Order: sequence, then structure tokens, then C-alpha cells
Amino acid sequence: ESRETIATRRPTKSFFNRIRLLSMLAFLIVCITVQFLVLFYLQDQEWYVAVESSVEELTAGSMEATYIFLLLIFQLTYPAIVYTLDHEPIYRNTLMMCLMVVLYAINAYLVLFSAQIINKLFEFYMSPSFLFRLQILAIAAGNLVVNIFVQIIFIFVDRKESKR
Repeated sequence: ESRETIATRRPTKSFFNRIRLLSMLAFLIVCITVQFLVLFYLQDQEWYVAVESSVEELTAGSMEATYIFLLLIFQLTYPAIVYTLDHEPIYRNTLMMCLMVVLYAINAYLVLFSAQIINKLFEFYMSPSFLFRLQILAIAAGNLVVNIFVQIIFIFVDRKESKR
């Protein structure tokens, strides 16, 4: 029958059930926690220089803003991966996979080798330490792995509850 070819499982009763909302909240908590960890890790570096500013001033041109922004670019793509785990795998969508590869390549370039013109245009203040930049990439990858692991737990719980 045609309905079996559309989806292997019946849809949940409600799109916004308790498990889905908790899953989204957990995703946000993990991402925000990683942002704070990057911020504190950056401020702990020996070469770090704090930007003098008041609450009213924008500190767009600072290392904090630069690395939070670069981390956010990665984090904004995570839902496309994380929330498709219990549906059609993302690797089957060739166009989406190509887009993700391009986005990750561009962002990795920005984190590791950002050109002067890009730094000036976006007011990036890059770390003098290449090792720190590599660590930012590792933290971003770790962030994705943690979010996938958390989502797998929620998928398991959701399936267990739906069997009841």
C-alpha cells in the first residue's frame, strides 16, 4: 500500500509533544553551554586581551564576538543533522549534504585561515594561536556529537513511550 512507502512509522499524535519540546530545550542548553565554555576558555588564554567597553557599547570587533559567531555558524546547521536522525537520514539527501560540506568548509576556513580582507569586513579578531583555532573546530565537532547523543536518548525515550 502507498502509505507504507511514505513513512515506516506512524506520525506522533502531536508535533509538540513533551519529548520533542524537551529535546529542543536540551539542544539549546547544550549549544549555550558550549558557547559559554568557549567564552571562558578564550578568556583563559595567555594571549587574550579583554576589550574595554561599557554595557551600552557594542563589542562586535572582539575575540569573544568573533569566536561565538564562528561557533554559531556551526551550531545553526546542527538541527538539520540532529532532528533528522529518526527520519530520513541526511546523507540520502545529496543536495543537503553538498550544502553542509560547503558550509563546513567555509566556516573551517574562517576559523583557521581567515584572510585579512574578511577579518576587516566582518571585524573579526582572530587568535594568534593556530592551536586554539584547531581547538575551536574540535569543540564545534564535539558539540555536534553531544547533541547527536542527546537526541538519540530522546528518540529512544520517545519510541519507548509510544509503545505504551
